[in-house]
Amino acid sequence: MTSPTIPVNYTYVFGTLGTERVIAEIPLFGTYMEMELNVGGRFDGTFNLDQTGKRNEDLLAATIPGQCWVVVERNGIPIWRGFVWSRTYQSQSKTCQIFAQHFQQYALYQLIRTDFTRFNIDQQRVLLDLWVHMQQVQGRNININQPSSNPISVLTKNVDVKPTDFKYYGEVMSSIADAIDGFD
Repeated sequence: MTSPTIPVNYTYVFGTLGTERVIAEIPLFGTYMEMELNVGGRFDGTFNLDQTGKRNEDLLAATIPGQCWVVVERNGIPIWRGFVWSRTYQSQSKTCQIFAQHFQQYALYQLIRTDFTRFNIDQQRVLLDLWVHMQQVQGRNININQPSSNPISVLTKNVDVKPTDFKYYGEVMSSIADAIDGFD
């Protein structure tokens, strides 16, 4: 006797990074999802404009690169979440393709634009401070909250990054984590 097959249903929910407000559930096709441990992965999908029951303005507002997030749900359970990184439009087919990255990769795309200096500070606190520093920049607050208590490790770091160094937050975070005495 064979067991009954459970139908698989995927939904794609989009919202704003700054307010975490849900904007729309958009049916996508041609989806591709990648999930890697400690990396997060990426997500791609395509949607039609001029959908029955959906305004094009709402579809476009829900997929603004750098300002919106997407959650992939399988049978109502979230299995992937990330931010919309880019979007393309095909005029002949009236379709938009979105490209999203997992939140673990957000810092890799954010350039340090103001001085960040920490001397003789616990390396875990430096990492947390980098997230806070990055999100204090207008338009970069993606509501990733950091614990307020101080870490208890005893490994300290010196970090001094200037805007003229042209470094990304993720690059500095990785150098701390991947160091010989790092926590990765």
